[in-house]
Amino acid sequence: MPYVALVKNKTVCRTDDIEVLGVYEDITEWDITQFARTHSPLKIATTYDSLPRVVSALQSIGIDPYKELFLLVDEWHVLFNSYSFRHNAIKNLLAEAAKFDKATYMTATPIEREYMLEELRHLPTCEID
Repeated sequence: MPYVALVKNKTVCRTDDIEVLGVYEDITEWDITQFARTHSPLKIATTYDSLPRVVSALQSIGIDPYKELFLLVDEWHVLFNSYSFRHNAIKNLLAEAAKFDKATYMTATPIEREYMLEELRHLPTCEID
């Protein structure tokens, strides 16, 4: 997710019984590994910037997130809007996301293909009415 506030919203405002770990700057690798060891299904909401940290923490306890987990990149229209001033974070996110066997980019904001990042234009799109 692009913003800490959105991560906090998705982890606190839940209507189900599934606990979700929110990962952003103050959450440690220990927090991530402890959560992963004690929760199933494993659900982690992270900022774009913290995804590499989450991957590294999970790998340190023998979880291969690229094979075992599903990546959902929420609010993907923000990738386009923020690319010029958050270039490194977005490039790193795209590099990590490409390693996942299962990943989806999702947004409720319609994006014309011509405005999509070049790195994502090859992906199939689906519009839900």
